[in-house]
Amino acid sequence: EVRLLMSASEARPGSTIMVGVLFTMPDPWHIYWRSGGDAGQPPEIKWRLPEGISAGPLQWPPPQKYPFAQRSAAYVYHQQVVLMAQLHLSKGIPSGKKVISAQVSWLECNEGCLFGEKKVARGLLVANRERLTQEAKNLQDWRARLPSAKPPLGLTARLMGQAEDVERTLRIELPAKNGVEFDFYPYESGQYTVGTQTRREGGRDKVKLGKKVKKLASIWPIQIKGLLVELSAGKPIQSWEVDLKLGHSGKIK
Repeated sequence: EVRLLMSASEARPGSTIMVGVLFTMPDPWHIYWRSGGDAGQPPEIKWRLPEGISAGPLQWPPPQKYPFAQRSAAYVYHQQVVLMAQLHLSKGIPSGKKVISAQVSWLECNEGCLFGEKKVARGLLVANRERLTQEAKNLQDWRARLPSAKPPLGLTARLMGQAEDVERTLRIELPAKNGVEFDFYPYESGQYTVGTQTRREGGRDKVKLGKKVKKLASIWPIQIKGLLVELSAGKPIQSWEVDLKLGHSGKIK
């Protein structure tokens, strides 16, 4: 099931409201995060907005890592997820009823996969007041799950190996209490690939993560973007959007 959620049914010119697409799927089906990992493709949302209303970038809650086969994994959502964006109303937008709509497509998988597509739409009244909807709190709760933009203190990253290597190791280190589990979920890039498997080393006050990196461009990357995720029983409980500035143990080229 796919539904369009909005934080307000009435909004003022010059204001910003939240909009989201709610995906509800039965167990054990799943859809994919913005980076599918070793399988799958992310949902696509094409907004169709009236003049005077624009949408910000899509915001993705942290996914779960879903292992399959022997050494493969995907980044997925089970049961429910809301993919959100901010809608910005221009100051000069005329008053009156507007239609907010989107064409949504997705890949939903279990042992096999199905492709889904649906158009969703809602009305928004532009007026001199704001009126919240019943799902405003639901959107606020999902927004609270979004990754923090401020990385943890003491986070460092280094690309181990030599420039002539076919594959190198991304080593991430950060201070952490013993027993706390972390992982790194990379964003997709045309310059490199980062493997889904993670090697962990714990210590009294530090966590070390290792992930395999292959370059797709002529030089090795100097930064890698993605999510740093703190886990409990394999599920994300806190996440940070990070732009890892890489130290190199060898030459870049």
